[in-house]
Amino acid sequence: MGHGPDFSVDPPNVCGEDVDLEKGMSKAEAEASQDWLARATSRKGYNIWVDREYAIYINTNNAKHELEISEIMGFNTGVYINVAKEALESSPDAIIWRLTSDTQYVVHVKPDKSKELITVAGLIYRAFKDHGIPQIEVECHTVEAKTILEEGVQKTMPFRYKLELSGDTHGYVPESLKADADMTSLSVAEVGSTFKGKFDKLPTWPALLAWEVEIDKTPPATVRPLKPKLWFAAASQLKADEQLVKLQ
Repeated sequence: MGHGPDFSVDPPNVCGEDVDLEKGMSKAEAEASQDWLARATSRKGYNIWVDREYAIYINTNNAKHELEISEIMGFNTGVYINVAKEALESSPDAIIWRLTSDTQYVVHVKPDKSKELITVAGLIYRAFKDHGIPQIEVECHTVEAKTILEEGVQKTMPFRYKLELSGDTHGYVPESLKADADMTSLSVAEVGSTFKGKFDKLPTWPALLAWEVEIDKTPPATVRPLKPKLWFAAASQLKADEQLVKLQ
């Protein structure tokens, strides 16, 4: 029980690996181009560029910037709605709280407010190892032990789970940007709202949509969603004199 999730079958994407991101136009060309839906600048020194096809590019103002596992952008302030299980496909303005695999990544917001990108399986294991929680629920989902057939016998895989929506779930609907918003100088906390109605165009790796979650230890202990964000899950080095790079 102390060795963590058994990822020998159906392993997750590996976080933190070096990646070569696809290069786009130079910064000078980008600044002269009108082919941008939105632009944002981070206090960490990087810029986000969203083109009219909803591709996301990034560059840095610093001499160099180590792009590591970290939050890239948010989806503005918003409201939470109830989404019926049968209406998931008809709610394009909402980011749906829906986990389809225990290898899916979430962002664990710890009591000290630090954050960690981690698989659902890893989070459930961490709840057991660090907090002694032998069984944990996931809000709006059923959680069952995953099994594997070995020599004709179904065996339980340590800390691996099948997750399915149990019924209605939550959706996060970002507020639309104001009509007079300057689309060339948004904050990274709000630029994600430009994807409203187009969330299916968000990248899936090495940038990915991940819900921030907390572990509510009140019995029954439960993983609860907080807010969706876009995270970068790999490693890459940006240089100021190089081209923009694409996050998809």
